[in-house]
Amino acid sequence: MATAAVDRSVTRVNSNHDELCGSPEWAAYLQEEVLPTVTAGVDLGQVMLEIGPGPGAATGWLCQRVRQLAALERDEPAAAALAAKFPRVQVTVGDAARMSYPDCSFDSVGSFTMLHHVPTTTLQNQILAEALRVLRPGGVLVGSDSLPSNELHQFHEGDTCHPVEPAALLVRLQTLGFAAVMVAVDDGLTFTARKAELPGGSCGVAAPGHAAWADAPGARRTLSGKRAERQRRGAEREVRVSDETPGQFAPEPGGTKLLVVHADSGQAPAYQIARLP
Repeated sequence: MATAAVDRSVTRVNSNHDELCGSPEWAAYLQEEVLPTVTAGVDLGQVMLEIGPGPGAATGWLCQRVRQLAALERDEPAAAALAAKFPRVQVTVGDAARMSYPDCSFDSVGSFTMLHHVPTTTLQNQILAEALRVLRPGGVLVGSDSLPSNELHQFHEGDTCHPVEPAALLVRLQTLGFAAVMVAVDDGLTFTARKAELPGGSCGVAAPGHAAWADAPGARRTLSGKRAERQRRGAEREVRVSDETPGQFAPEPGGTKLLVVHADSGQAPAYQIARLP
């Protein structure tokens, strides 16, 4: 197990939360409901980084789907327990806002119910920017998190709770330089985004509007394709297309909301929004 300089970008959780995150029920929820959904149709590649795995609720599922899995954990006792539980996983103790990995190290980076433990939006953005830096061109960021709610804040009494606003997340990811951003909202928040491939195989980051940004793998994924994926997962519901402002979530009492965002132009971002009744 490697050790790097550690900061406080991710803080400790209270005892109730710590007990839940280490429970078999939480691992089953992630592995049966969240992870299959957020990775559906996504090529994780051969080498993946998991940020903030904690007790490893997602780790065992992920290491069965890539050749090599690395895990970056701030808490040293948690990292030691993770390394003992998953000897095939390369566990490093360190700060996700200041990763020690070289540029372009991973085919995919994952973050699962971790970001709301980061105390500020600035630190969250630093972690996302570091994820982009260590991704190889064409690599994918996959993630999930809890939605803002009174229940979430009450559950985090005595520890950090800084939830991610879904509509703001898509803008933040684009501003950092991610392409082909998709954000979905159901019982929780899930998201994917890609690092665009630049001409000549450069490992730099393409700015929004660059041709490579629009042409990143998955950038032209259509609503019909997204609908087909959900139908294959048993969601036999018709997708309705909305003309509302991109990034906004209109209230739909009793309905499930799905926001699909993708880049579709080399000149300017274009979005489509779908909601499932």
